[in-house]
Amino acid sequence: MKKRKAGKKKNIFDIIGMSFRKWWYNFIIVLPFVFNAVASIIGILILFLIFGLLFMVIFGLSPLGLLGDLVLLGQLEGVIPDFSPGILIYLALVFIVMILVLELIKAYFYSGGIAMASEIVRGKKTSLRVMDKNGWKFLWRFWIIEIIIALGVIIWLFIFALPFIFTQDISLLSIMGISVIPMMFVYVFFILVEYFLVLEDLSVWKSFERGISIVKTNYWAMLGLGVLFLLMTGLASFIPWIGGIASLIIFIPCQTIAFVIFALKRAYRR
Repeated sequence: MKKRKAGKKKNIFDIIGMSFRKWWYNFIIVLPFVFNAVASIIGILILFLIFGLLFMVIFGLSPLGLLGDLVLLGQLEGVIPDFSPGILIYLALVFIVMILVLELIKAYFYSGGIAMASEIVRGKKTSLRVMDKNGWKFLWRFWIIEIIIALGVIIWLFIFALPFIFTQDISLLSIMGISVIPMMFVYVFFILVEYFLVLEDLSVWKSFERGISIVKTNYWAMLGLGVLFLLMTGLASFIPWIGGIASLIIFIPCQTIAFVIFALKRAYRR
């Protein structure tokens, strides 16, 4: 098997600069992420209509009326809405289904976006056919990885929230600080899992092994790259409307390209 020729090792600032240049000359890379946002909004509206009608049939109540009550109660400090166990279970099921559907939509467009970014990084012309082909190819594996990571985050937060649940002597804000900050350092190990799934067509388990092993030997560089893009999107979010659009069409596509460059450069360097 012919080995890939290694290029010069690039630092994270080189990678970021390269990602923005490739984004500029391959603006088509923004489409998977724009499509994902649009499809997610449409999916939420459809699910709201479906579950809203079911809610009316099962409980004989208007979902809009329920939302109005929640908004009103949310404005009253210390007031907790009193819903029947049936309504609470129904709302929990709706929330879970919505998350699963939105993650499935994301799996299609993001796996396709990573495949397009891979072609761009390798100096090829890409197209929406690449997104469609790879979106379907990796749909379920990407979705499973997303669910596993999400469950890990939920379990992590639940464990740290136990002192608050049982004693309520610790402020919820303190728990968030204690749990979220360490979680960010742990989460870095899983950033490249989905990228190696697409780049090397691996199984779910092998994707975890591959992604974690590469990050272990490049941890601080991966952390720095992730933090820099997090700062970019975070600062952009302070600008109403424009910030969200900038994140969607600039920072998220550039981040995808940058992570592909990082994965390829660090995985195949000699």
